Amino acid sequence: MAHPSERRTSSNFSTIATKTLNSLQSIMESSSNESRLLLAIQAIEKDSNLSIQIVAKIYNVLETTLRRRRTGKPSRHDIPTNSKKLTNLEEEVIIQHILDLDSQGIPPRKKNVEDMANRLFAARNRGRVGVHWADNFITRQPRISTCKTRRYDNQRAQYEDPEIIQD
Repeated sequence: MAHPSERRTSSNFSTIATKTLNSLQSIMESSSNESRLLLAIQAIEKDSNLSIQIVAKIYNVLETTLRRRRTGKPSRHDIPTNSKKLTNLEEEVIIQHILDLDSQGIPPRKKNVEDMANRLFAARNRGRVGVHWADNFITRQPRISTCKTRRYDNQRAQYEDPEIIQD
């Protein structure tokens, strides 16, 4: 049987370890998940004796995510979306064309944007973009947005003419 002072020491050690673990977890919760994952990977690389389960618990990250990142699998954020079929340069060309048309007062329609993409896509012998590609493209690009157009009433336009108003 262990001496009473030894029991207190091991009990004190587990209490200190628990407090340390809790304080580290509260610090880690305030930072982003990605930075916590990077810190966890660095901790494992520095000390190979550390268990992945313990490090995942300390840094408050999912164990499976930590294992995947250690094997080199990138985060979902770093992987291009499945709907992004064109290169960054091709998308930039389409955006520039849309902005040029808009500056000329010609509102491009989604179908026109899709046709532009299909022409660029066909130049690489890749077929056609998907049905919802134009919607996803517009959602992905912060510089462009859609709006509904409506006919401009000719009579109303005449009443806004300054020459008619002065008469």
